[in-house]
Amino acid sequence: MVNCFLINRVALIWILGQLLFSCEQEFAELDFVNAELLAIEKTGINAARFQIGITGIDGVLAPENLPTEFGLVWSTDNLEPTLADNKETINMPLANGVDYSVDLTDLLITASYYCRAFVKVGSREVYSETRTLSFGEDFQIKLLPDRVAITNDQAEVSAVLIINREDTLEDHGFVFCPSETFPGLTDPDKVKSKGQTDRDGEFSATLDSLDFNTDYHLWAYAVLNGEVIISEPIIFSTIGGWRKFAIIDNQEFKDPVGESFGAEAIILMGCGLTACSFVEAADFKTIWTFNPGTDQGATILPSSVPMMAPLARVGSVSFKLNGKFYFGLGQIEDQMQADFWSYDPGNGMWMREQPFPGILRKDAFGVSLDGKGYIGTGCRDLTRECIDGWLDDVWSYDPIAGAWDSIGVLPLYANNQSINRGRTNAVAFVVNDRLFAGFGYTGLDLNDLWEFDPNQENWARRGSFDVQDSGQGIVTVPIGSSVFLGLSEDLSSDAWYELSIPATANDSFGFEQRQSLPNDPVFPTAADFVFEINGRVYMVGTNNAYNSTDIWEYVPAAQ
Repeated sequence: MVNCFLINRVALIWILGQLLFSCEQEFAELDFVNAELLAIEKTGINAARFQIGITGIDGVLAPENLPTEFGLVWSTDNLEPTLADNKETINMPLANGVDYSVDLTDLLITASYYCRAFVKVGSREVYSETRTLSFGEDFQIKLLPDRVAITNDQAEVSAVLIINREDTLEDHGFVFCPSETFPGLTDPDKVKSKGQTDRDGEFSATLDSLDFNTDYHLWAYAVLNGEVIISEPIIFSTIGGWRKFAIIDNQEFKDPVGESFGAEAIILMGCGLTACSFVEAADFKTIWTFNPGTDQGATILPSSVPMMAPLARVGSVSFKLNGKFYFGLGQIEDQMQADFWSYDPGNGMWMREQPFPGILRKDAFGVSLDGKGYIGTGCRDLTRECIDGWLDDVWSYDPIAGAWDSIGVLPLYANNQSINRGRTNAVAFVVNDRLFAGFGYTGLDLNDLWEFDPNQENWARRGSFDVQDSGQGIVTVPIGSSVFLGLSEDLSSDAWYELSIPATANDSFGFEQRQSLPNDPVFPTAADFVFEINGRVYMVGTNNAYNSTDIWEYVPAAQ
């Protein structure tokens, strides 16, 4: 009995010792001390107050058992921030049941903050549950994708701004660029500012001078307390189209002609608008050089007039061949002209060619193919309207031999039948080394198109195409396997078309209406002629209202 009693006392003492050791160890580590993040209060545009409580301290602790540090930790990217992130320590005596506060300022409006209270005892760190602080619900800015409208080189864009605080935005507006990276607000060519505002709701802007056929990234932005808030971006795409490109001030003329040579073009300014007297014809001999340029803008410079140069005129015919510009015929006062000239842009000199031997005329077509120039049709009537005197004959010119050759007539098809009659204001063009001519006027507007076989010297009809006001001096310019045509020299139409030429005569032509010239209805430009530089169309035309000659640029839509 004694031995059992002694053994039991020893066991009991050992058990009590173990319990006492465990309690002392747990107390030393203060496992019962916890940190709590009680509340978050926004106190300003970018400031907040955090309420922190430390629990588990039921009495006065010995100094060696007190927590060594407590406060707030936060991060913008770590969902469970620790002391290794941002930290604000509370430098006050620790007491149970007392709430403490931490004030943070200069926070980012656009960021989300992940926050936790903490307490540190020895090597042990205790953290509360994470709470998130964000100012995003106070300031929201969103683009309206369905409100983006693109016309020419402009885009109408809209966004909505929501301000749930009584604050004034220092700036707001739109940022746009081809790059997907937000470019900031320093480049004025990429920013459309709407200025200060203290009102929320929808706002809009027009983005000008955009590049054609380009994908743009668009952001709406607002600036508050020096910080830029941006929306989620959207992408919109511009397409091909027209824009007024350059102006030759104080120069308005009738029937200018011209042609491109490489990256430049020459413009021969025709004659006076009211009449083309011999005095005016001598005055309007200047050749202008046009270069569309780059970001620095276009240059249009007049040349000096050489001693030997043709007189200006109306109704002239021209074509480009072997790097030279050929020009002649037309009307001065009441006289048709037979002279024919070549101009070398390389040295700026004119050379007289063999005069035209056929019926003198104005408003003929001109084109070149395989080392020869071709002119045909036109009007022999001196009246402006060309009441009668439509011509159908076609001629070729060999500049090396200096010889003209009559090669028959251009047929005419109208009202579902062939008609033995000439035409004026016809057009001609070459695509894929194939020569086409047609359209024009013969008492009615014509829409027939014919292809010329230079070996057989005959014409084959390739169809009819519904080009608006096709007899009123439309213009044509080939680019690639298409020809663009339309407009009008007497303002009767601003319609613009693309005619796709098939690879063989047995294939079908493509015909689509493209964007019309966005002409000013009050101060319109009359289309006189067009040329191509680097895949873009340039239209030169007279603007009577502005006393100027306008140059428009057309960029075909990307294929």
